[in-house]
Amino acid sequence: MKTDQVPALVTLSAGAVYCVVGLSQHLSGFTFAKELLIVLIVFYAIGSIIKIILDKNFGDFGETEETEEPEESENEESEEKEDIDFSEKDNSQES
Repeated sequence: MKTDQVPALVTLSAGAVYCVVGLSQHLSGFTFAKELLIVLIVFYAIGSIIKIILDKNFGDFGETEETEEPEESENEESEEKEDIDFSEKDNSQES
């Protein structure tokens, strides 16, 4: 399972919500920037903890999918080669 983007998504979501709240409360620039920085740091830590939990609980699912995909691509390549071989034989028979 791809969980690399979880901390970024949690952080950006919290930042967006805080921006809306900060603008609606008419905060001053310095106060808004200071509190936004605190919110981003705290929610980045929360997102990292969520990522670790997801990796521990659902980490096995991503590994099984990766091992199955190369087998399918090899079969597709051999089918494409067979199609090319048949088309070349058809052209040579027509001549």
